[in-house]
Amino acid sequence: MLCACLLMIGGVFAQEPEPTPTDTPTLAPTDTATNTDTPSPIPTDTATDTDTPSPIPTETPTDTATSTETSRPSLTSTFTETLAATETATATPTATATPIAIGQLAETTCPARTGTGINFSIVNAGDEAQLYEALDRANQYADEYTIYLNADVTPNQTTIEPYMLDRLLSICGHVVIHGNRAQITRSNNTALYIRQNGYLELHHILIQDSGSPTAVPYAGGIRNEGTLYVYDSEIVNNKAQNGGGGLYNLGTLVVMRSKFIANQASAGVAVQNDQGGTATITCSLFNDNGGSGSGTFRAVNLVNGNTDNILGAVTIQYSAMGEYRASEGVIKEVQNYIIFSPPTVNVANNWWYSNEFGQ
Repeated sequence: MLCACLLMIGGVFAQEPEPTPTDTPTLAPTDTATNTDTPSPIPTDTATDTDTPSPIPTETPTDTATSTETSRPSLTSTFTETLAATETATATPTATATPIAIGQLAETTCPARTGTGINFSIVNAGDEAQLYEALDRANQYADEYTIYLNADVTPNQTTIEPYMLDRLLSICGHVVIHGNRAQITRSNNTALYIRQNGYLELHHILIQDSGSPTAVPYAGGIRNEGTLYVYDSEIVNNKAQNGGGGLYNLGTLVVMRSKFIANQASAGVAVQNDQGGTATITCSLFNDNGGSGSGTFRAVNLVNGNTDNILGAVTIQYSAMGEYRASEGVIKEVQNYIIFSPPTVNVANNWWYSNEFGQ
């Protein structure tokens, strides 16, 4: 079974309310008094009716209420990054995300999800505008929404334009992305963020060269707080300062027939499973993942070069754990540790470059 999986791995890349009408009373008619006892004409005296009520002041209600949406609090003190500052919504929320500062994640408002799901094809490889539009639409649908990338790419095409992001791809809905060998990159920041109620499937896609070893505390490539399935894909050369260089999981993660290559962080280099997250990794390859520091690493024998599990459950089977490298390229032989505290880790039928298992 392991051999078959490794062969399969090798084949990867594969509205303001209307004001209340003003209630202004009509003034009483002017009473004109004429002195009829005087024969000569006397100018008409116009008597002012002093009993005429003053106009009632216009009462226009002022809508002062705004709905304040507060970003979700940090899930734990174990990670130091903060979500974007508290936002006050004064209009109907939209699905359009605002640019995110380096090192922060979007806490944008997810719209109400209605309607049936549809398919959306992006013909031109590397068309970021269409990708943003597709995801903004997808987050508004209650049903599954499928996005096909690189519709113009042929099977034998070797040069494919990447999607170079300038904003976070935030997943609120039920989204399936078929990449057709698409590369998604967001320099100096996290590329993909699956929200707590979000669901994402990735098929035949490459998440590469995202994050930063200094500006992104966790989740160089992907941060999952919802449900994430990764099939036949590669997560390559992504960086985070503290953990989850390739992928930081706080939700439900399933990885099959995929590769984690050359990701960097000080712990949980390829995958960090945290905060009660559940990760199941099958028939996949971890290789050449390393630390972001220079020289020696802190707690070099207490962190795992490939998978770091804290307060979660991990199952790894029929997978290969390869070399672990420092940022300067030195192979660290005794690095394929799995550290867990304290829940379940199941590891079976895997190949290890350095066969070490600890707790």
